[in-house]
Order: sequence, then structure tokens, then C-alpha cells
Amino acid sequence: MEWAVEAGLGADALLEYEARANVVPRADPVVCAYDLTKFGGDVVIDVMRTHPMIIVGGVLQENPFFVPPDEFLRELRERRRA
Repeated sequence: MEWAVEAGLGADALLEYEARANVVPRADPVVCAYDLTKFGGDVVIDVMRTHPMIIVGGVLQENPFFVPPDEFLRELRERRRA
């Protein structure tokens, strides 16, 4: 997802993109890969919260921290207001 850094997108825009990507129907799975040296831990944690499945340590698993898109976007809007 380095394209987001190169494009100068802020963290909020990237998080909104990630959350909304879950509502787009698709036939094939999509893997979002992040270079952890280019994103802060807070952003990485929030990105993880936008995906129902995650790969950790090379293992694909259900994400216990997943937040449905509508709920996540609502939380993001509330953060912006604060």
C-alpha cells in the first residue's frame, strides 16, 4: 500500500479506502500488503481492523478485531470531529 504514501494520502483517507473496499463485491480475494517501516503502528492496527480476514505469521485467519465498515467509518468520523 505504499502507493498511498507516494500519493500523499493521509492516514484517514487510507483507512476510509480500506473500510470501503470491504463493501465492493468481487470474485477473487484481495491481499493488502503493508511495508511496516512506512506506516505507524496506530495506522497498521486500524488497517487490520478493517479486514475480516488477516494473515499473521503466514497464517490466514479470521480477524477477531474486525469492525464492520459502517461502524468503522462512523468511528473514523467521530475521531475527526474530536
